[in-house]
Amino acid sequence: MGSSDLSEPDAREEARKQIAWVQARIDANDGKRAESYHVAIREEIIKELAPDAMVTRNRYGAEVLNCARLVMIDVDHAPPPGLWARLFGKGTRPAKELMLERILRVARAERDSSLGFRIYETHNGYRVLMTGRAMAPAEPVVKRLFDAMHCDPVYARLCRRQDCYRARLTPKPSRIGQRSIRLQFPYASEMRAALSEWHEEYTERSRNYTVCHLIEVIGNGHMNDVVRYHDDRSCRGRDFPLA
Repeated sequence: MGSSDLSEPDAREEARKQIAWVQARIDANDGKRAESYHVAIREEIIKELAPDAMVTRNRYGAEVLNCARLVMIDVDHAPPPGLWARLFGKGTRPAKELMLERILRVARAERDSSLGFRIYETHNGYRVLMTGRAMAPAEPVVKRLFDAMHCDPVYARLCRRQDCYRARLTPKPSRIGQRSIRLQFPYASEMRAALSEWHEEYTERSRNYTVCHLIEVIGNGHMNDVVRYHDDRSCRGRDFPLA
């Protein structure tokens, strides 16, 4: 079945549209990947921030910011070492140092003066929020920046397929000693009861951690309500460990 915030008949109609689209691609037999096929995000809506931005709860209980046009880039892996480093063994610099160096270089070299880059450190790498211009994941400039900053390829692919950017706002339970939970939305009554109990404990443990540390702002530093909510919810200060 498709997904809808309106009704079950509307969800069925969405499902029919998706099936028809997939069948058309099969019939065309053009050998191309169906990048524009949108995968539904089946999660509880926690808060609606704007017509194209909302907060949901993911399958393991964390809150996630979903934005259709606020570009959010996830970098969790260092770029591969260059030929010189491979030949002479100079590839021992910390992975995060290499990630940040590349992100800063790309952001500072950007020629579009309307763009701004808010760069945050995360547990495994960095997150970049691009301000000043709303863009869909499929736009060429987004792909260029994803590639240039060495964005996680799985994240980039999901952004295109879901036509949506995602950024976790609250800690991963496993990083704060919180017992695990696996959610499937819509919730059954017993799952909702279990979530209520779990969430109380999770909220208390989360108070001692943060998801991001803001590192630097480059270019257009404009903050809209969605960016401000992101920072208020996920950046608690450098005294808190990243989770």
